[in-house]
Amino acid sequence: MRDWSPAILNKLQKDGKIRGYQIHAKEKGKTHKIPVIRKQSKEKDWLNWNLPYWTNDKGLELKEEFVFHQDRKWRFDWCFPGLMVAIEYEGIMGKKSRHTTIKGYSGDVEKYNAAQALGWRIIRLTAIDYKSVIQKLNDYASIKNVRE
Repeated sequence: MRDWSPAILNKLQKDGKIRGYQIHAKEKGKTHKIPVIRKQSKEKDWLNWNLPYWTNDKGLELKEEFVFHQDRKWRFDWCFPGLMVAIEYEGIMGKKSRHTTIKGYSGDVEKYNAAQALGWRIIRLTAIDYKSVIQKLNDYASIKNVRE
């Protein structure tokens, strides 16, 4: 059994690769912590594959988990700093989601309002409309080109 150091577990969790860890077994007085792998939805996988293609085609920069607010450390799922456009995937289709609680939803509203006050446009996507992101991005890119 692999022994995961606290530093490695913390880094994996910070990078969004794991949701945390679980205690697996205690043997000879030693506790083994096993990472709980973050499972992505097929929709988020699709976005992870297709957004870079669109970005390369348009010659733009794509950032993942971009911290847009230095005081609150709020992050966008993806963003295009050159367009000031952010993409947020709302993973509300699971049994339990932070987005579906009153506190979580209110936190999202606060985050989105702060982002808009800073000049960001936000494209919010769900499992139903996630493939519409390319058309929405094309619309924003054409608006940006007309203004320049």
